[in-house]
Amino acid sequence: MALSKPAAAFSPAQKILHWTVVVLLILQEFVFDGGMGRYFHAYADGKTGAWTTTSIAHLLIGTVILLLAIWRVALRATHGAPAAPDDEPALFSMLAKVTHGLLYLLLFALPLTGLISWFGKYDPLTDVHKLLSDALLVLAGLHVAAVAVHHLVWRTNLLGRMI
Repeated sequence: MALSKPAAAFSPAQKILHWTVVVLLILQEFVFDGGMGRYFHAYADGKTGAWTTTSIAHLLIGTVILLLAIWRVALRATHGAPAAPDDEPALFSMLAKVTHGLLYLLLFALPLTGLISWFGKYDPLTDVHKLLSDALLVLAGLHVAAVAVHHLVWRTNLLGRMI
């Protein structure tokens, strides 16, 4: 069973959620990530200094990303998503499906591993969380590169579907 049915276009809510998650991920990675390991160890060891603006923002943003990911999957299941452009080679269509699936998986796994490691004070999961964060950066880069190829090389309207 497919995750979603074909749709003529993404709904306005799907577009807003997409770009909101993008902005939150950028904030999470480049603004509210610094020192999280230090804050985690202070928290896990019962020391002061764990609850800072950065650590609280990181936890809140992660939680919001998880909630928005749930909403995104629900919208995709109920509203569908447009099919791949007709001119897209089959290999790239398959890679797009795999990449999107992994991106969705990471939108769930990252917040869950972060929250479980923090509140469970479970240090080994912090390494998994960092590894997943690195994987998300790589997949997001591939996603952006694929959109650029569609827009600049193949001249499809892929980018226009999400703006």
